[in-house]
Amino acid sequence: MSRMIDELLIETTPAWLRAAAISGGKTVDLVREPRDRAGGEGDIYLGRVVRIVAGLGAAFVDIGLARPALLDLGKTKPAEGAALVVQIVEAARGDKGARVARRISLAGVCAVLLPGEKGVAVSRRLANAGARRKPG
Repeated sequence: MSRMIDELLIETTPAWLRAAAISGGKTVDLVREPRDRAGGEGDIYLGRVVRIVAGLGAAFVDIGLARPALLDLGKTKPAEGAALVVQIVEAARGDKGARVARRISLAGVCAVLLPGEKGVAVSRRLANAGARRKPG
């Protein structure tokens, strides 16, 4: 059963981010997380390419954290100073910055939204293999 969300309530304070999805006057989803969690896996940023290292096939992207993030360039070759939307795939550790990718994925309970790609992806959170299979 799918539910239409009537309202999305968001509250931010210096310490917390809280969001609630309301449907039919009832809370159907609630998210509460500390604000000091910046730079965690899955976070999405608008960054700017600060340096390209051709020998590594990578670029360093300033996303507003303590250290620039590392982006594997693959087939794309952005110019220095280019603005990019990136998602953290590996959080920063020690003296290394985060590792980011340009392929954005927004995971829900049952499905995963992959902007710019065709088709529907089924969430790995569905433990039941039968529920993961396509209908028909």
